[in-house]
Amino acid sequence: MEDARSYIDPGQGRLHGQRLGVLQSSSAAGPCGQREVGGTWKNSCRTFRAADKSMEKKIMNKNTPQLAVVLVGLFVGFYMMTLPSRTQAQCIQWDARKMYGIKQSNNILVKVELIQRGPRISGNANFQGKKGIEHGTVLGYFRGDLFRIEIKWDYGETGVYVGKRIEEQTGKYRLSYLVGDAIIKEQPDNQSRRTTWKSAVSIMCLPARGN
Repeated sequence: MEDARSYIDPGQGRLHGQRLGVLQSSSAAGPCGQREVGGTWKNSCRTFRAADKSMEKKIMNKNTPQLAVVLVGLFVGFYMMTLPSRTQAQCIQWDARKMYGIKQSNNILVKVELIQRGPRISGNANFQGKKGIEHGTVLGYFRGDLFRIEIKWDYGETGVYVGKRIEEQTGKYRLSYLVGDAIIKEQPDNQSRRTTWKSAVSIMCLPARGN
């Protein structure tokens, strides 16, 4: 038999009877015990756990798009940083033989026919002068991205062309060109004889021996 006790409701001044087992169960409830909410008994553990899962889901849904943007940004940045090194690793020696010509900023096109063995360059050149076509011989080198040639013209002057390889985006492709400055060797300080230049066409990687 469960023990029954009486107590006086301070608000009503009436005597009530309750079973001791119910009081003990209510007062001894732990963190996962039952609680009365609005006249209904509920399991507090289930309520708290459901609330925790709901909060975790909201946090994940809120942060997932931001995390995706950060990861994509890091991937793109890393890829762009590695582009130059990948290009260098793929080509040991660049090929200047098919550059066809040198377009100068003073509207002179110097046509070249080059022979290249490794970095060493030789060949012939010509351009349309005031009195006719001028001819010259070419000597120089192409090491890494650095390009330098001297053209000894038959009329007595020597043109010195110093430049480097650059990459330009053309449609879907990144093409390599040579750009630089040119001076007259016999008049290195004559600014009026200086000019800038760019290869007439893009350059390719020099095929390995046996290809």
